[in-house]
Amino acid sequence: MDIKKAGLVIVGVLLVGLFLFNRSDVSLTKQDAFTITPIGANGYELHSTLHFYNPNLLSSTIKEISENFYINGRSIAIMKMEIAQGIPGRKETSFPVTVRFNRNDLKQLFPDSAVGLVKGEVSVTGEITFSNMFGGGKISVEQNDSLTIPGL
Repeated sequence: MDIKKAGLVIVGVLLVGLFLFNRSDVSLTKQDAFTITPIGANGYELHSTLHFYNPNLLSSTIKEISENFYINGRSIAIMKMEIAQGIPGRKETSFPVTVRFNRNDLKQLFPDSAVGLVKGEVSVTGEITFSNMFGGGKISVEQNDSLTIPGL
């Protein structure tokens, strides 16, 4: 019987340890590396990278990424992805993000621009949903960065 009690105590201590080391929220450390590239005759792709840090001992899951992209204050793309992607514990993980939009959206923002490179500001707002062993939560996204737009 003493072995049974010792086993139960060990299992109890392990469960408490798992709870204490796996209840922190995942954080979005930054969203950066904004680049824009032309695709075809009528479109552009906006690329960026999301960087997450998971402070938990075990992995967490990024369930959904929902973001709105703005260039110079005008909405150009809305992204909603249900990815259910695991991220390892105690590490930073990066995810590439790409949205496509029409060339005419940029021409309306920069009507007087000459052919060549144009500077603009990109803003991203949204929400990222995650889960871990003992719960989950939401991360608010509010990022701003400058952007160079090739050949309008």
